[in-house]
Amino acid sequence: MSHFTPLLNYTLRAVTCRCMSKKASATSSMSDDIVAVVNSERKSLNAAFKKASDSKKSAKAFLVSAGIINKKGELAKAYR
Repeated sequence: MSHFTPLLNYTLRAVTCRCMSKKASATSSMSDDIVAVVNSERKSLNAAFKKASDSKKSAKAFLVSAGIINKKGELAKAYR
């Protein structure tokens, strides 16, 4: 199982929801809408990654907020 599977599932759900809620325009095809949404999600994920990996402190804060490590820097019980 890929480590990216949850991320891909989230992205596909986001694409589906946004495309289903968007009104199709006469000049834009559904595939163009999907590409735009995927590109938008990719930019958001890249920005989040850059923010989380900006420094050791921000990386640790992200891992704590995600429940991967505890405040002491040790792996959470689920990952031991």
